[in-house]
Amino acid sequence: MYTDYRPTPLQHYIFPAGGDGIHLVVDESGQFKEDNFSQAMAVLQTVGEGSKGDQRGRKGGMKEGSSCFKIVKMIMERQFAPVIVFSLSKKECEAYALQMAKLDFNTRKVAKCAFRSAGISYMLLFIISSGRNEAC
Repeated sequence: MYTDYRPTPLQHYIFPAGGDGIHLVVDESGQFKEDNFSQAMAVLQTVGEGSKGDQRGRKGGMKEGSSCFKIVKMIMERQFAPVIVFSLSKKECEAYALQMAKLDFNTRKVAKCAFRSAGISYMLLFIISSGRNEAC
């Protein structure tokens, strides 16, 4: 299906490493926001060492509280989901995945449904493994 417009508006944000928020730099109509860009660059200049981005720990893994973790956590808290995070490094992907495991992405409704589904799956697995045909 083809449309002349983008069904989901595309917006570009900057998250300055060491900063505490995001800055909209291109809105859904494609307009560049010079003021927001300047604010983001000012944050980078003022944070100094914090602007180095994600730093590796002694054993090669990411230190706690990476920029990626902060961004995803903020996106979920502000309900900006869905989001796609890209990393071209296998080690970084694994490190980010371990950090993301600490976040709960499910709403109460989804969690309740998943719990019910897991309970039913367990019950069916138990019936199948015990060789009983009562449920079928």
